[in-house]
Amino acid sequence: MPDGWKTRLLRAFVMLIVGVGMVSFGACSHEGDAGEDGSGLSANKSDDQVGADGQASQEPDPFDGSYRMVLTSEVTTREPGGFFSGPTETVNTTTFYGVVEILAQGSELDLQIQFCDSQLPEVSGYVPSVAQSTVRGLDPIIVRGERFVTPEVTTFETAESAWVIGASLEDPLTEPLPTSADDARVLDVELDGEPGVTLTLENWDIYGAMRLLFRLQGELESDGVLTGQAEIAMETAVFGDTVPLINVASSLASAREDTTVISESHRFELTRMTRGSLSCEQAFDGAPLDPEEPAPGATMEPVVEREVSGVDVVVGGACTNDEDCVGSGAVCLGAELGFPEGHCSTSCEGICPYQPEGLPAVCSELGDQGAWCFEGCEGPDDLTSCPADFACTRVTLVGMGDTQVYACQPSEGLPQAPEGRHPDAPVEDCIAELMARGIGFELAAAPDESPPGHPELQCTIEDPIMVDGTLAGVNYRYSSPDASVKRIYVSCRLALAMHETALLAHEQGVSDIVHLGAYNCRTISGTSTLSQHGLGNAIDIAGVRLEDGTYWSIFEDWVHDVEDPEEEGAQWLSWFANQLYAQWIFNLILTPNYDANHDDHLHCDLSPDSHEIH
Repeated sequence: MPDGWKTRLLRAFVMLIVGVGMVSFGACSHEGDAGEDGSGLSANKSDDQVGADGQASQEPDPFDGSYRMVLTSEVTTREPGGFFSGPTETVNTTTFYGVVEILAQGSELDLQIQFCDSQLPEVSGYVPSVAQSTVRGLDPIIVRGERFVTPEVTTFETAESAWVIGASLEDPLTEPLPTSADDARVLDVELDGEPGVTLTLENWDIYGAMRLLFRLQGELESDGVLTGQAEIAMETAVFGDTVPLINVASSLASAREDTTVISESHRFELTRMTRGSLSCEQAFDGAPLDPEEPAPGATMEPVVEREVSGVDVVVGGACTNDEDCVGSGAVCLGAELGFPEGHCSTSCEGICPYQPEGLPAVCSELGDQGAWCFEGCEGPDDLTSCPADFACTRVTLVGMGDTQVYACQPSEGLPQAPEGRHPDAPVEDCIAELMARGIGFELAAAPDESPPGHPELQCTIEDPIMVDGTLAGVNYRYSSPDASVKRIYVSCRLALAMHETALLAHEQGVSDIVHLGAYNCRTISGTSTLSQHGLGNAIDIAGVRLEDGTYWSIFEDWVHDVEDPEEEGAQWLSWFANQLYAQWIFNLILTPNYDANHDDHLHCDLSPDSHEIH
């Protein structure tokens, strides 16, 4: 096979993986910008099927029924190119089709999902495919979910779930895929004597296993229509192939390293077709529908009963012990956790109990003590929602990746910036400050554009400038330590922070900082909130090069979730991130410890009223 064919074939297989989404459980598409979230994740739990007398209503539940599902994944990737060509960007669209049967029980939802087909993106003339009959022959999966009702909107979300093809796993969510055809967990899906499931590329077959990790978050758009966003990740294992002259399994890893995900969007739409059962043939092939059955969930596997608390926990309020708090499972957080007057709360995994009065409660991490519910508030100007000695502070919402909201936090426990170092401190004349520091720049026009799909939002930059790529003796280079040094389009305040970063780095013998971009007119991934990148107030740092030529990259050298790594590069990068935080150079720093979307960079931004590192 000519080398060009090898490259095209490998690229097609790589695109199959990254084109569905590298990992989006949590997202810069890659960043954690601050902003209010309108998803309703901490809204009221729904009991809309129970009447005032406590008896179940005879009206059909608005969620019950069988739906046709279309899930579209759009991922933009970049490849570095070769000697004669520059980097290329490609938009890869993958569509999954399925039928979903939903049974609602109070606020709980049970979804039975049967995948029916997939449409994979054509890459370099190849169209990867898995036989439709194979997909339809797989067993459905049961997914648990929960809905939330407010006067304005009804939303829902599902637990993270896994769809595995080609292997039998005891724990489909976390158990590693088999790596060898000899593994007893490998299934011969097509019963053709080959291990795993068969993926066809042109005239060649690749045998392996695939796992699609997904979670749905959406809203009841209208009667019988559910829409929203999905969080998706694809994993693969290759057991063998019929491709001549190359070994796909051994060649795939190196080919994948050259592909970078720039942005991703995963959307779904569920359209109810019947309140009875539904097959793939009925949903997509025009087969006639059966008469509707009175119990849409009758064909489902038995649902495991869940433990339901007797009384919703009332979050907030002073307490001295657990008995002072209202609700089953309520506890009193005391002075040892930063609450000198006590604070009634409950542990959470993204969802907090309905609060009959006030704003919805917020689920957020409490240091290393896990996630707990806090009283919600409206913003730094909200002086009435929080108790005395509490402040309305921006926090990260558990279960929504990089989404941040406002919650009441003890004011005594909030970190205080050294005088003159807080990025929010007013700069009387930012441009004059640039000049006083001797920073090279030129004035620029403010952007006049909206993020894709959000014409209601406006990207804007306060004091927009093109700042020199060399600051304090350190070169800022885009994507590669060998890239040319160019001016960067940023806000004036970000330029000051970049100068502070360069001063810090230069003292440590750094000659170059590699970044992945600053201004980018877009929303926070999966939300309708404008990103700090869209305000010119964020930069993603991918690595540093020292004066002796040593290069440490976040992707290659960062050690996850280790406070004191042994490797020199990991030690330095960890120190660097913590210094950017401790010296208040940036307000929000997200590291690879935060989620997989940050595996290749530190997201650094100037989110107002915040000071966090994750």
